[in-house]
Amino acid sequence: MNEIQSKFELQTLSSIKPCLNQTWRWKKVLPSVGVAFIYGPPASGKTFFSLYVGLSIAAGRPIAGEKTTQCGVVYCAAEAGNGVKTRVSQAKASMNLSDATPFSLITVAPNLGGLDDDTEELISAIKLAEERDQTQYKVVVFDTLARVMTGQDENSTRDAGIFINNAERLAHELNALVIVVHHSGKNVDNGMRGSSALLGAVDTVLKVAKRGDYTWLNIEKQRDGSDDLGFSFQLETVDVGTDQDGENVTTCVLDKITTLQRSDAKSLNSKKQTLNDRKFNTSLDQCLKSHGREVPLQDEKTVTAVERSTLADHFVSTGTDTDKSSRKRAFTRGLKAAIDRQVVGSAMIDGVDMIWRLEK
Repeated sequence: MNEIQSKFELQTLSSIKPCLNQTWRWKKVLPSVGVAFIYGPPASGKTFFSLYVGLSIAAGRPIAGEKTTQCGVVYCAAEAGNGVKTRVSQAKASMNLSDATPFSLITVAPNLGGLDDDTEELISAIKLAEERDQTQYKVVVFDTLARVMTGQDENSTRDAGIFINNAERLAHELNALVIVVHHSGKNVDNGMRGSSALLGAVDTVLKVAKRGDYTWLNIEKQRDGSDDLGFSFQLETVDVGTDQDGENVTTCVLDKITTLQRSDAKSLNSKKQTLNDRKFNTSLDQCLKSHGREVPLQDEKTVTAVERSTLADHFVSTGTDTDKSSRKRAFTRGLKAAIDRQVVGSAMIDGVDMIWRLEK
């Protein structure tokens, strides 16, 4: 009897062996094949970061201390369009990349969100470019999801499913990694915007979030690897040149990139609390200097103190990393922590809540 060949191969228990050599495009962070998301709130630096990742992979350079496997990268600047050219050009200069680095830019937004879409044409275009450039384009970046789901609803499970199918088709036919840049919801802590089908279907999710004067990148989901890793970086503003009116043109590049490290919730909360404590102490020192006044205590001792409302207003007004209500809550936490550690004193004096620094 002739055996019938089937794509459904049944592997017996005795034949199943562990896969010890995982294939990474960026070790421990991005797989070589699949679909990954990079998301964060507006102005968090996710496009600058995504460009840096793409250029680093194209050049075969390590990211956050972990090696990358070099390949060609296609970056679809669907949101920024031609405006992204300044960012790419300056990133190339700051990273000292050669013109031969296999990085290609698309400034027209493809539609990957419908049944009558541009998936097939995009695959053909990339394959033609591979022949022309003698390069294997194994990473394709879409920035952002909203701009490549034209006319579709990212909150719809059906529409999100169609996009994921198209992204997986790209990954399969090109044997590549598809990276999608996306936005967080109104509440950043609730994760990516849109249908939960997006999170459930992808291999890797990276979250970008501002934390004071630096940005933290956290692995939020990893199908085949650890999801408790992250690192930080800062965005440095650099001059690019002058425009037709003689005014300076600036952009940002990544700087002060740390190595990949554990970033479990406990350590992240500890780091965030430490930053909040520092911010509270800075606000207190500045307010005592500018608005402090001598007030008497019960033991006839006088101290330089500031009104709590003045300190709170200063703390809230100097923050830009979160919304105003979140900064108000952060002030309350900072004050409570300072009182608990006996760093500051607090009392009602002549009907006004006053804060002062305790002597060590």
